[in-house]
Amino acid sequence: MGKMEFLRVPDESVLGKANFTVTASIEDVSGSADECERALYITSVLFGGVWLGDRRVEVSMDHGQMVVLLAGVPIKPSRQPILIGSELQLHLPREDQLQLRFGEASVDVSRDIQRAHFFLNMRAASLGSLGCKIGGLLGEDSHDDVSKPPSQCHLLLLATPRAASRSVASASLGPN
Repeated sequence: MGKMEFLRVPDESVLGKANFTVTASIEDVSGSADECERALYITSVLFGGVWLGDRRVEVSMDHGQMVVLLAGVPIKPSRQPILIGSELQLHLPREDQLQLRFGEASVDVSRDIQRAHFFLNMRAASLGSLGCKIGGLLGEDSHDDVSKPPSQCHLLLLATPRAASRSVASASLGPN
């Protein structure tokens, strides 16, 4: 739980000097004290980096609605993308779908489609087209520590399968 670095472009850049970063807030929405019962979700996403200059993009959930802020100012859905810097485009075609595009690469954030859930899903595509090593959880960093349940939960999961929903975050490093 807490904040996790999902993307850093390029990987070798130091904090504050990266061209593009994506940090997500992960929260337990179940309120359970039992580590095996936690329901972890992406509740907000922050886009930053040199390519955005001082115009950071924040996406969060507020009472079931996806809220998008550009440099602290709410933006509304539009058919036209917003150019940020020389190459980065922000497009909010609907109130529940955001896309940041840089060249062939893109990062999409959407609100979960189930009305009872108030979390975000994220998908990154064609990151390999950027021509550099990509860091972060959705990049080439190890995700072993967050992809497996705690060891004491493993037997419980095998004994009692449950259909829990989770936030989804995926990435494609290839060109498509």
